[in-house]
Amino acid sequence: MSDLAEDVRRSFHDFRRSSDDDEAITIVKSSDEDLAPAFSEMREYYSNRLMAITRRGYRHFAGSTLPTNSTELLVETSEVMGPLMIDLLLRAFCDGVLISHQQDIQVKISWRFGLVGALFSDASFRENSTNMAKGFVGDDDVTEFFGEFVRSSLVHISHISGFAHSEVKPDKVWDVWMIAGASVTTTAYLAGNQLGTTWRERDVLDGIAIATEDHRGSDGEDKADRGGAEAGEG
Repeated sequence: MSDLAEDVRRSFHDFRRSSDDDEAITIVKSSDEDLAPAFSEMREYYSNRLMAITRRGYRHFAGSTLPTNSTELLVETSEVMGPLMIDLLLRAFCDGVLISHQQDIQVKISWRFGLVGALFSDASFRENSTNMAKGFVGDDDVTEFFGEFVRSSLVHISHISGFAHSEVKPDKVWDVWMIAGASVTTTAYLAGNQLGTTWRERDVLDGIAIATEDHRGSDGEDKADRGGAEAGEG
């Protein structure tokens, strides 16, 4: 696994309060607003995006005869919904990284004036998030992790809701996709915040290390001490 993929994987587990690393579902209550910055705005934005892709999936299969077996139904609809859901997860994750890393100048200004929530509908921020997402999908290990996470979440939701291993009305599959989508985007945003925070702290430590090394000089001698000695000799 690549270093980037390992950072991503770790970020999905570090924020969880559960000790079960295999658990794919995170339930977040409305009282958990302090979990991440602009959490309410994120949920509103991605709720709308989730509704849009679910409608897209529904229209794609409109008029088709879908299976009533729940497993077959999920497999068939996954051909369309799977890639859309992975894309949505990735965007939510990158939003979280950008906002908590705080390296982008627009993000810094938003933090300064308490306008972080407005970033989600900002065209420039959306472009930056998309560019970051393209970088992540360039790593096969990262792409595989996100795909597996969506599949695992879908399986968990279908079991929790009683949808799995049963004969169902085909239209019910869209409810499962909506619930799973809300879960994965929320988890992805929280994980992205975790990774962004980790990177920000790492940058600070790297900066301190560089400043310390520069202060000491290449020979390891403290420049201030050397300067004092040279002045004394003069």
